[in-house]
Amino acid sequence: MLFFFINITRSENSLKIQAFNFPPESSIIGKRVSATCTPSAGEKMEFKWFRNGKELSKTLNVDIRSFSDLSALVIDPLTEDDTGNYTCVVNSRGLSASYTTTLEVLIPPSWDQIPKDIDALSGNTVVLSCKGSGTPKPTVTWMRSSGDNMDFSSMSSLVEPITYPNGSLVFNSISKEDEGMYKCNVSNKIGSSLLKTVMVRVIGMVLKLKYLALFLCFS
Repeated sequence: MLFFFINITRSENSLKIQAFNFPPESSIIGKRVSATCTPSAGEKMEFKWFRNGKELSKTLNVDIRSFSDLSALVIDPLTEDDTGNYTCVVNSRGLSASYTTTLEVLIPPSWDQIPKDIDALSGNTVVLSCKGSGTPKPTVTWMRSSGDNMDFSSMSSLVEPITYPNGSLVFNSISKEDEGMYKCNVSNKIGSSLLKTVMVRVIGMVLKLKYLALFLCFS
């Protein structure tokens, strides 16, 4: 009679953390955001949190709430310095696991350069500066009023005046037809957009010659 012995080796259970993230709609500066770290199985677990490789502890705006089966990281209020890579490390009965996610603190736009009214001589190069900062980086769009009714319409970036990547509106050779109201819009879809309306006045050739004559008289 033959006997067959089957050797069954039981593999050691692995520790795995369920995926988590910081909700984008709550990741706005000044708000509260949280993330929960929990393994799919295990008991008697120890939790540690790290930001950019440095272990976190409770501070004025950081709270860590750990239990036997999960740990919650709460940041309230969010500051710009809270942006980074967050790692949850779990240890349980000799097993270890970690999971990392990124927090990008979203910041509404603020002014860096505010456009101003300008008087320009016909034929001159004119630059209207408009720039903002924020996270994500804001985009700048320009609009121009149509007639006297203050209705603004978008401007093409392919024709004069040209909108440069830095947000400046450039007239390479301004003319009387360019005179009017212009509106700058700075937005990154976080919070309210920044809006500023300016007046561009163009002095024609006749006035230009008068100014030149007055300058020569008093020089």
